[in-house]
Amino acid sequence: MSFAWLISVALSVACSDGVDGQPHAHTGPPVPAQSSINLNVRPHTMPLPTRPWTITTRATGEAWSLYSLEVAGGALYWRECGTGGACTLRRLAHAEQTPGTLLTSSVISAFALAHESAFVTTSTELLRLDSGSKDPTLLASIPAVVDLAVIGNRVLAVTGDTQSMEGPAGPRLPGQLISVPVHGGPITLLASHTASSPRLAADDAHAFVAEERLMSVPLQGGEALELERDNVNPAHAVAASNGWVYVVAGGELRRLSAKGGPAAVLYRARILSGVRLHAGFVYIARNLAFDRGRLVEAAAVVRLPLAGGPPELLAEVSGRLLAMAVDDAGVYVLVSPAAPSVGEVDRVLALRPPP
Repeated sequence: MSFAWLISVALSVACSDGVDGQPHAHTGPPVPAQSSINLNVRPHTMPLPTRPWTITTRATGEAWSLYSLEVAGGALYWRECGTGGACTLRRLAHAEQTPGTLLTSSVISAFALAHESAFVTTSTELLRLDSGSKDPTLLASIPAVVDLAVIGNRVLAVTGDTQSMEGPAGPRLPGQLISVPVHGGPITLLASHTASSPRLAADDAHAFVAEERLMSVPLQGGEALELERDNVNPAHAVAASNGWVYVVAGGELRRLSAKGGPAAVLYRARILSGVRLHAGFVYIARNLAFDRGRLVEAAAVVRLPLAGGPPELLAEVSGRLLAMAVDDAGVYVLVSPAAPSVGEVDRVLALRPPP
């Protein structure tokens, strides 16, 4: 296979989305999706930074065409799916100005980075793209993958539940959390779920599947535990470390233990779109919010010390903040126009701390 290899089958996954505070086994039918925008929360108030971070445009693309954002090994990665029909996995090293193409396919549903490789799912296949190699390696055939994570020598893939879909949209399949060795081998089913658009995170001991329900799944086997349920505000993003999981839902950043117990709300805003953990901080992507046509909260990057402390506003950005990544050099965000208009583009921005 070459990197220009195209997959002709399109992925079709329905979109529905995950508090009772007490742990219990994952059972029961799917819950109808509700709006995840919460305009009734009381946001944290923060002063603008006295020494704002610098913002540099690293790449642009057609409006509403850039998706997902990851950083590893001194390079940024994102998906680009324009009006031409095909999707492309892009890579841009911090020291370079022009992004390169790693893979082109009719569908790129998710990707994750580890071991100097990119793990990518198309409509039906999980591939590994090794650094310096021109051809992807097929690891497994898995349809309807929504999100990926890599922990140690395993790739975790979560598929969407399509059993309640209507119309001619492909096979009706239960949602699954699957483990695959990074170099290929037997597929292990870790858990089943009923989320159609789940988000996935993992630490060394647990995987976390989040939508309307937040599930904790032991990686070494065992019963999945439902940590939280929010039928009104499904999870938009999830991150995990050292037995704790951080969930963005309903304008809140919530922290929960993998063992169960009540959620602690660490931060509130009108709309949140992402969360990342890095070097002792939790970074939060705050999206812009309107109320009756009036802008009431600008898009911004906020961070909190994991050890506790007040939120810190790093920088505000213009547009809709859709994705975020963090490394030692800075914070990176993917921003789309607030509304479609002539000449507007998607942007990949780098935020650098003041000297």
